Amino acid sequence: MTALFCLSATPVCAEFLDEPAPGLPLYTNIPTAYMLKKGQFEGSAFYRTINNVVDVFNFKESVVPGNENIGTRGDYHGLQGIFHFGVWDGLQVSYAPEKRYLDAGLSTGDLEYTSHDVMLKQKVLTEDSWYPTISLGAFYRGNRAQNISRTFTSVSGSFLGISIPPTTLADPATISFGGIEDDSFGASLFASKTFSPRWSVHGMAEYSRNNVNSETGIEVGSLDVDLLTDFSNILETSNYNSNTFAFGVGGVFQITPKIMLSADYKRIQVSRSDESEKPATAFNSNNVISWQISYLPTSWFALTATGTYFTNQFLGEIPSLYNARTASRFDKDYGYIGFGITIFHDFASTLFSGERF
Repeated sequence: MTALFCLSATPVCAEFLDEPAPGLPLYTNIPTAYMLKKGQFEGSAFYRTINNVVDVFNFKESVVPGNENIGTRGDYHGLQGIFHFGVWDGLQVSYAPEKRYLDAGLSTGDLEYTSHDVMLKQKVLTEDSWYPTISLGAFYRGNRAQNISRTFTSVSGSFLGISIPPTTLADPATISFGGIEDDSFGASLFASKTFSPRWSVHGMAEYSRNNVNSETGIEVGSLDVDLLTDFSNILETSNYNSNTFAFGVGGVFQITPKIMLSADYKRIQVSRSDESEKPATAFNSNNVISWQISYLPTSWFALTATGTYFTNQFLGEIPSLYNARTASRFDKDYGYIGFGITIFHDFASTLFSGERF
């Protein structure tokens, strides 16, 4: 369950741009009550990354205390699409698929996460001089991870009813999970208010429920599963439900007719009431600061540079990373930068040619 409140500012540029498109300002992933009109489409593609070259503020983990530099641990890269379409005036559907690769220090390589975010947003009130535009949204978010493994140096448990004490393995053995996934369903409330042709403010409250499940399929190698008490515990803590709450503030400003700047802050809080085993309280919150600057050379195309900083990596963004056994690995500052393009097109006359607008 995710609850989110976000206050931000989005420009209303129709009187400020030289040749404004009906779809501007850019929506991308900014939470707002405003939406595209009937038949209008906005599509974006973003590449995001962090590594030792671009990590100038040393956000990602590259050193384990007391050990040598471990190089690529914490490296991240991913490709995300963000698509909005106006079904009719006051109703918009959005879809944001994403593929992410995260170096978590596993011997088998990067964690591979595939994500899907779908939202249907309906306007319920149009703003006036004293009140904002208000919209309601219903959404689904899902993440699925692959290439998850655990290396054992010792085993314990029982076999045919006989207890086996902890036994050190001559050669460490690695078990590969089939995968782990999380699903979230929820509803959102958006409010936006225009204060000038160049900017407006908006807020958002959001609630959802997170369900995390691990796949049963595994590759064991040379070990007998009956011996792996520790492995059984890992599977148990990888199936749970959790609730998440957040609030935030931010703003977007039209600097010139072709340059837009935005910045947002979001606070996320996770409730783990349904977990049989819980990590430390410190792993239940996250602060997220994000920014983006966009250049609009035409009324239908934009180039964007973006960056995001987390105080607790992907807490609240990828629930399945944060079970009781793994949360401590991701209790760290984190961040990445990204670059993207956005296109806009009005399909109203093509799709709804027989209707009057």
